[in-house]
Amino acid sequence: DVVPCEVGTYQPLAGQSECLFASLGYYVDSEGSFIQTEASVGYYVDSENSFFQTACRPGTFQPTSGNSSCLAAKPGSYVSNFASTTQEFCPSGTYSSVPMSIFCIDTLPGYYSLEGMSSPLPCLPGTFQNSSKQSFCLESEPGFFVNNYSSATQEPCQPGFFQKWTNTTSCKSADPGYYTEDVNSSISQIPCSVGHFNSQRSQIECQEAEPGYFVNSSASYNQFQCSPGYYQPNFGSTYCIPAPLNSYVLKPGSSDYIPCSHGGKTSKNISTQSLDCFYDSDNDGISDFQDKLKYLDGQSLTLSHIILSVVLSIIVILFCDDIIIMFKDVKEDDDDESE
Repeated sequence: DVVPCEVGTYQPLAGQSECLFASLGYYVDSEGSFIQTEASVGYYVDSENSFFQTACRPGTFQPTSGNSSCLAAKPGSYVSNFASTTQEFCPSGTYSSVPMSIFCIDTLPGYYSLEGMSSPLPCLPGTFQNSSKQSFCLESEPGFFVNNYSSATQEPCQPGFFQKWTNTTSCKSADPGYYTEDVNSSISQIPCSVGHFNSQRSQIECQEAEPGYFVNSSASYNQFQCSPGYYQPNFGSTYCIPAPLNSYVLKPGSSDYIPCSHGGKTSKNISTQSLDCFYDSDNDGISDFQDKLKYLDGQSLTLSHIILSVVLSIIVILFCDDIIIMFKDVKEDDDDESE
């Protein structure tokens, strides 16, 4: 009797006494078959004498027919469905680190990935990423910095510091002569205005020039002493004041002038020592030391003064003549008596 081959077997030749088992990668799903069928793409047959094919499971795939196994999805790829013929690259912003992945993992804040990556990449210093599932990192903005790897945030520059560039790892100290406002995230330093200075770094304000000092230019890191002959009584000044007439300023950095003592005078302002003071008893502008008539105004002698001087001189001469005549008369009388 003719007996049909059972499922899982076949016989391509006539007059045979037995049937052949379906090979690996093949199957026979009906009785009396004279051929075996290749496993389809996306399927496999892993045993002989099989009457069915098995779909590749998620995480595996098979792009060709007639296979006894499926291929594992590689790291950086995934297979989410049964009977898949291809693996899919993980899209940007995701990754898979193990084979046979059925899905990809979203990158965390502070990381990013490109298509087909098996691990996330950390954001470099100067960059950050505050969201998940991202394909790039953000550059730090002016006024901010990022000094670590894998940062999810950028840090603001503190008061006294600033940063005008993007993609930076630190903030800059405000230079001497400059300051920043007392707020975070400054993008520039501000020069000290005239009358102010700053000798330190990282400051949030400038100092006023002290009495006896001045600052006449912006962005100054120092205050300057008033020279001898000058003074300044106020804070925040841009210049020094000349010592007025009848006074002097001896020391540099003085906040006040010194009046000449005992009513002394000076011939000009900007005097620098007490020796510049002189005394003028008759107010004629000539110092007593040089004035032969220190109690008479030698600068304002009038005709009456001259006549008076001449008259006085004549009186003195006449008086002297009378004395001489009297002396002669007395002598003649003495001579007569002796005879």
